[in-house]
Amino acid sequence: MGGCTRSTGVRWPLMAAALSASAAGCAPDLGVELDVSGAQVTREDGSAVTVQVSLAERPLGTVSVQAFSDDETEGRVSAAVRFTPTNWQVPQAITITGVDDDVADGDVTFHVRFEAKDSLGLRETPVVIDELTLVNRDDDAVTFRQLVGVSHAYAASTDGNTVVGSAAGRACRWTDELGLELLPGNSSAALGVSPNGKLITGGIAQEGAPRGHVAAVWGDPAAAPVPVPLSASGIGAAMYEGRRVLDDGTLFGACTQFGYEYGGLGCRWDAKVLQVLSASRINAADATGAYAGIRLPEPRSGYSTAWAVLSGELLDFPADAACIEPLRCRAELQAFTPDHSLAVGTASLPQPHELPSSVKPLIDNAIVYRPGQRMQRLADLPGGEERAGAYAVSADGRIIVGFGTDSTARQAALWIDGTPQSLATFLLEAGVEVPSGWVLSELRAISADGRVLIGNGIAPNGEPTAFRVELATVP
Repeated sequence: MGGCTRSTGVRWPLMAAALSASAAGCAPDLGVELDVSGAQVTREDGSAVTVQVSLAERPLGTVSVQAFSDDETEGRVSAAVRFTPTNWQVPQAITITGVDDDVADGDVTFHVRFEAKDSLGLRETPVVIDELTLVNRDDDAVTFRQLVGVSHAYAASTDGNTVVGSAAGRACRWTDELGLELLPGNSSAALGVSPNGKLITGGIAQEGAPRGHVAAVWGDPAAAPVPVPLSASGIGAAMYEGRRVLDDGTLFGACTQFGYEYGGLGCRWDAKVLQVLSASRINAADATGAYAGIRLPEPRSGYSTAWAVLSGELLDFPADAACIEPLRCRAELQAFTPDHSLAVGTASLPQPHELPSSVKPLIDNAIVYRPGQRMQRLADLPGGEERAGAYAVSADGRIIVGFGTDSTARQAALWIDGTPQSLATFLLEAGVEVPSGWVLSELRAISADGRVLIGNGIAPNGEPTAFRVELATVP
């Protein structure tokens, strides 16, 4: 008698086929299908992975599907699900939940096996449907991870699990699940990612376009980018760089007008209308219509002051900055909190209460802005020259990330409740030793909950490389 072959098509046979298979000594395929969406990652804080279970056809009796974890100290599974001839077409969920072991054991891999059994007894033993390999993220330790292949990271999704940037001159995406993915389009860069991590924006080279490139959006990272039209009726504007994209595809960035190579206009594109905003470049935006960026002086105006802009409003410089003639101060907002109570960025200003001059250069300051107040400087790292900047902020406004300068060099830095600390020092105090030879230059993004930090530095091989830090708990 020949062996039995598992069906890959219709999996739950009709009664006659079932009896025939049983008579031939072969048990019928149970037709169970599993669907896992997203990364197969649990966390010790109780985050879970959901597996949708379904049947291909109506069963003759009851089919039960049960999951088994090979390490219940890392991941536990929910109860078995059962399908009958009356509910077989409704998918049911089995959840795999991360377990907190209160031990700093790092991320641990475990496996979950899925078995199915029918009530007719056509199989003497349960059928092994599939086995998943999962990772339970440790919440008792801080982790430092090199984003292999990513030269520069520029933005991250709300949860910090999708990072976009460039890799050797190509736009790229990095995810916890798939690692590095190069996006189609040569001479490109990815500068922004939607909060849910599904859309990416940036710029791609295009001959004849103002500044030599156009704004683009990547949906499916494997598909060709969709360029923003070069012009819009009535305003003659062209978006040459996308910087922020929302979950619905609305795009914010920078435009030129009437084909000029110089100058800049902040603009918004919603797939129908290209709208010029009261700014020169947009760095942050949200679904309420709020936006933040910079207003540059008009070309050939003779002025050199550049203003931070928040939804069209020019923000006042810090009270201790003498931004008078010659007008040379500059400020730019990079991010703001969801409730708009705090915005952060970088400003080039004279020393407090010191008149700017050609002899005494301006210094870079990390700045914060709260509605109804002037911008305020954030303290730099102790020692060294004054040079700092802020790129991103957690949703509650407590943690700001960017760069600072200490007695040695420029350093990736974070401000916790306004107090600056270099990332290297922060990691050392958390018991994490950064691999020897690394230079941590800046932090560019932070997850909404403040637990994931994305930055850039120089790897031990001398190459510019992005990195990811995941904190055990929010400071």
